[in-house]
Amino acid sequence: MRSAFLEYLNVRGDAGAAFSVYQSGREIVHLWGGQREAGVPWTEDTLVCGFSTGKGITALVIQMLSDRGELDIEAPVHTIWPEFAAAGKTDVTVRMLLNHTSGLPTFEGYQDVVSSDDPASFQRGTAIAAGLAAATPLWKPGTQSGYHSLTMGFLLAEVVRRVTGQTIGQFIRAEIVEPLGLDYWVGLPTSEHHRVAPLIADPEFGSDATFAVSNPDTIGGQALFMGPERRLDAVFGRTFNDPAFRVAEVSAAGPHTDARSLARVYGALAQDGELEGVRLVSPESTELFRTETFEGTDVISKIHSRLGLGYALNSPQRYPMGPHRESFGHPGFGGAMAFADPVSELGFGYVTNEMVVGMGTDYRVLALIDAVYSCI
Repeated sequence: MRSAFLEYLNVRGDAGAAFSVYQSGREIVHLWGGQREAGVPWTEDTLVCGFSTGKGITALVIQMLSDRGELDIEAPVHTIWPEFAAAGKTDVTVRMLLNHTSGLPTFEGYQDVVSSDDPASFQRGTAIAAGLAAATPLWKPGTQSGYHSLTMGFLLAEVVRRVTGQTIGQFIRAEIVEPLGLDYWVGLPTSEHHRVAPLIADPEFGSDATFAVSNPDTIGGQALFMGPERRLDAVFGRTFNDPAFRVAEVSAAGPHTDARSLARVYGALAQDGELEGVRLVSPESTELFRTETFEGTDVISKIHSRLGLGYALNSPQRYPMGPHRESFGHPGFGGAMAFADPVSELGFGYVTNEMVVGMGTDYRVLALIDAVYSCI
């Protein structure tokens, strides 16, 4: 595992990464290396944006509330959030928000509220939620799945706020981070910014080919709240590196964390919801949330995928997570990965600041997954 990690650690020469695995409740590997930024080594406490690994943790929040009987995932969203009933959304359920079938990957006029050109605009969570509450779905809810890159987090964060009175970042800190001793932040305070590894975007993110599928006139670009000024290389290299973005609660696409924290969460989920005497959820709840709710072609990415309730499921084309079909978790755009394998009782976490282009799982992660299963 160490050899596989070192082989792809620092392809550019100025980047870094971290890698952790738990098996049967025990940490079996914890590695980090390379550079946090030019001339500064990546250390054990380095943080980095985990992108959509946050979708799995967001799903866990909903799982916990469901498990406690505080939230019914089959309930229409408007019964929790009355304003959401607008524009014919009375039949949209919490389940649909979890598996990307609500038809709300964006909302009309979003650039008046939030834009990837403006990092501080991501702090407008209440206004973004209001825009989604007023929006008309892009397809009949429940009929097809299209990846809600950013809106999954804002939609579910508002549900959490209505149910608990807390922001999703506050809930995660009190109910997941502190009990498990994690270094995981949704809304990173400025006092912690000195530990962050700035993202290094692959130049291909700025290419005409990438722009053709991610500009503001495309559904993919609208799902990323793309503005008229910045292409994806600038979005990841500037917007996501901006202190104003780091402090925003972007739970589905902007947590800051390390590999060990992700591995610990999924190490618990791989053991029916418990790690080191801390129980997050029940075995029955974990079984429910990792049960397949969708398999098919994503209408936005055009890639085949399998989904549970908020968790991505192991699928060779888009989300490879080892040899067992039962594995579940979520990758993060550009290279990060976190998943649980309940068959091997394994929790896997990998983060890096060296982003590469690709809709499927990163080649570095695939090499590490192969190494892990070879070892165990």
